[in-house]
Amino acid sequence: MITETGKYYITGTTTTSSITVSTGATDVEIVLDNVNITLPEDIINGALNDNGKGPTEIVLLGENNLQGGGYSAAISIKSRANLIISDRSTGKLVARGGCYSAGIGTSNYTVGGHISINGGEIYAYGDSGGCGIGTGTGSKGNIITVESVTINGGNVYCEGGSKASALGGGGYSYTKYVCINAGQVIAKGGMEVSAIGRGAQQDSTQSSIDILGGTVIAYQGARKASNPNAIAAIDLFNGGSIGQEAIVIAM
Repeated sequence: MITETGKYYITGTTTTSSITVSTGATDVEIVLDNVNITLPEDIINGALNDNGKGPTEIVLLGENNLQGGGYSAAISIKSRANLIISDRSTGKLVARGGCYSAGIGTSNYTVGGHISINGGEIYAYGDSGGCGIGTGTGSKGNIITVESVTINGGNVYCEGGSKASALGGGGYSYTKYVCINAGQVIAKGGMEVSAIGRGAQQDSTQSSIDILGGTVIAYQGARKASNPNAIAAIDLFNGGSIGQEAIVIAM
């Protein structure tokens, strides 16, 4: 448990333990150097949990693999969190969410704060109903949100689980603001959902997307034969924008 301001260096492999920033912690830097955390489904916890007031900055070195436990994101953020993946990152991160949860973002039925990706090589996979980067799954009576996801650099691949976008919202959930300023982003939506945008069963207009720079390749989710209606690869549902400096390929 990280409870105080400071720099923390972590390396090694575990299937039983996780990294947690406590609710009162601020100004934390975590260096992940060849870290492998693979939690089984019977452990209800993220591999890395940011419960702090922020900012929590993560520096990636080497190859890092994080697997969330049952109903938990691989990197799980809570409502006051301000998670930053540093532009000093030279390594790789593979983040896989547990059931109904995001790769990087919120766990099942959890509200989250802010996520910024400034560097590194990132691969984020949501489980069923969970985004690659963004929200996990909510329900009709319990819509969940993430405040924002901002990408300022790095090479990012994100993939949504069934009924979840790659970047933005999972089932019955959404990210209030998604902004891509730079870097390369490849996003692949889940079944019947956009690559970037809201999740399934979510009609909220309280969210928006701006793609202002970088290179973005967005793949819409597969469509069922029983529902052949077109799906936008990028769901600019609330007056979002694509800037002149951005390169966007939507499929």
